[in-house]
Amino acid sequence: MDRLNQAIANTRARLLAEMQQHGHWEGELSSSALSTATAVVALSLVDATANEGFIRAGIRWIVAHQNSDGGWGDTPVSRSNLSTTLLCWSALGIASQEAPIEAVRLCEMWIRNAVGSLRPEEVAQAVIARYGKDKTFSVPILMMATLCGRLGDKAWSRVLPLPFELAVLPRSWFGAIGLPVVSYALPALIAIGHARFHHAPPGWWSPLRWIRAWAWKRVRPMLSDLMPSSGGYLEATPLTSFVTMALAGSGEKDHPCVPRAVEFLHRSMRADGSWPIDTNLATWGTTLAVKALGDDLPREQRSKIKSWLLDQQYTSIHPFTNAAPGGWAWTDLPGGGRPQDPLRAGCDQGCRGQGGRGDRRSTQRRRTVREPGARSGGEDVGSQYDRLARQGRRHGVGFHDVGSADEPAVRRYRQQLFRAGERSQQRDHGLRPEDRRDPLALAGRPGRRLERGLHDRP
Repeated sequence: MDRLNQAIANTRARLLAEMQQHGHWEGELSSSALSTATAVVALSLVDATANEGFIRAGIRWIVAHQNSDGGWGDTPVSRSNLSTTLLCWSALGIASQEAPIEAVRLCEMWIRNAVGSLRPEEVAQAVIARYGKDKTFSVPILMMATLCGRLGDKAWSRVLPLPFELAVLPRSWFGAIGLPVVSYALPALIAIGHARFHHAPPGWWSPLRWIRAWAWKRVRPMLSDLMPSSGGYLEATPLTSFVTMALAGSGEKDHPCVPRAVEFLHRSMRADGSWPIDTNLATWGTTLAVKALGDDLPREQRSKIKSWLLDQQYTSIHPFTNAAPGGWAWTDLPGGGRPQDPLRAGCDQGCRGQGGRGDRRSTQRRRTVREPGARSGGEDVGSQYDRLARQGRRHGVGFHDVGSADEPAVRRYRQQLFRAGERSQQRDHGLRPEDRRDPLALAGRPGRRLERGLHDRP
């Protein structure tokens, strides 16, 4: 027992020692083979000569962290998965002079075992089957494999088209029209959709050909509007890299976003030649640290932490994701983004750091069409509110001695909760009229627990 208590004390001391001066924890995400592969390809397509040092360092890191089975996982200690392995295979193809033959051979052996062969049509079908209707990751993976020459002849026909022309519509319509990618991947929808259109346009007789040619002139400037001052879309290397390679691979190297993205990728590379998925998850990490410390959090630090957390809350519509006011991004950096739907945010953030499961993030989407036997009414909405309650606790809502239920920040979060409940009501036509008046009435016990969490103090 003494050893256990000592271990807890050592961990607590280490956690407190890592708190930053301004009252938060920054942490460091694991290096990522997925991120490193996408960055290598983006820099190669923009200017392989000018970026030679970065490309060589990235390839060395990828090869050094290949799993013994020949594949790659989301982190150096994760099991191999198809998405990351295909991206690394693509990077090794575009930088073939730097790639050892043995590393490529082992990689292709892993893909054959996972897919059945290296035939382009089978590889493409395996990727599409992996993600289903959600094209957030499947289309970028296929595009990158195509740009690197891994999908054979007529490769662009295997890249699913994306309706980038929808970006000309008001963003408030996106939820109704059902984008094929998650809302925060809008830059990828535009850039990758255009790349596919550029290389494999519909026939001249198709109205889509003329609509998309017209739309590109109008959505092209949006990529600059959606790019933060850091140059990294959502401070994420993969998203930034996918957009950059799509532009560079479709005759758009002169787009004003490209040099800013390249600068972001240069700054983001670590000394060992790798890139992380995100620059940091400071806001999320801080709330987890507060929760872990509990009563052991020094009282003299609490007001500083509270002030820092409140400074990170968005009090207006998010400029990049169009999310409603009242929520938090996962980082304090200028490109930090929050998924537009608050009921999905907890799932999205919860999957980001899990080894071997990182690419599941985009598939954790709220069910919008009820299946036979699906829960309805208060029980279904209650489970959604339960997830929202967990997200709220991660962001400091309900933490005793850190925030008060009368704080404006908590009131804004509660308003966001009510808006979410109202949307849930509108989707369920089987509710009684008296239940429609109060969104929290639908939440059942999970909703009441959240209400108590907002107001109760120990």
